[in-house]
Amino acid sequence: MLRIHLPKSLMPLLLVAGAIVGCASVSTPEGWQQGKFTGGITGNDSRTEFELTCSASETCDLQVIASAGNRKPTTQAIPTKKPVAMAAEIANNNLDHARSSVTRNPSLYQSPQHGPDLRAIKSILDSKSKLSACLDIGADAPQYVAVCTLDSDIRATKTVVLIVSTMSGRCGDAPFCAYNFYPLIRVAR
Repeated sequence: MLRIHLPKSLMPLLLVAGAIVGCASVSTPEGWQQGKFTGGITGNDSRTEFELTCSASETCDLQVIASAGNRKPTTQAIPTKKPVAMAAEIANNNLDHARSSVTRNPSLYQSPQHGPDLRAIKSILDSKSKLSACLDIGADAPQYVAVCTLDSDIRATKTVVLIVSTMSGRCGDAPFCAYNFYPLIRVAR
């Protein structure tokens, strides 16, 4: 079972569920996921960083580093598997839902619960970019953790998006109802 230990103030960020079905885009170049990517989100008194490294041998390693207040940061390795192609349809629907949510209620960017995640993907929401190709990398449950390209950077030369399934299948007023999105910047090939 996937267990990410985050500071209490960030737990709601990972608690909103879903699934993705299918295969990757035909036009996406092979090996786009190879390299090292980093990114993170900052809460009121906490920070969660993600480090994703995918090799030419088609393995990926995902580390989550969480810190809060004056406490020592904790690092957790997330179990991964050989990447498997999956469609981006549900994740793109969730991105559209997040766009609609912040259009209706821009104060969500300042929300203690959703603000850190929304601020992290604001440029994606503003650009109207879509996820192009996704690879399921989570070992614990199908389509629980994935990495995706954006249609604006199909070769993943600068950015990929880590998506993590949320824990609630109901959208309601929440901007995230299937996946949380974490942009990661390429730091090495």
